[in-house]
Amino acid sequence: MRMIVSSTRRQSIDGIAFFVNLFF
Repeated sequence: MRMIVSSTRRQSIDGIAFFVNLFF
């Protein structure tokens, strides 16, 4: 989670997509 926060906005989108893949 720390990496996502420290990452840029573009990478944060990838992080969100990662969580979406976990839920779906």
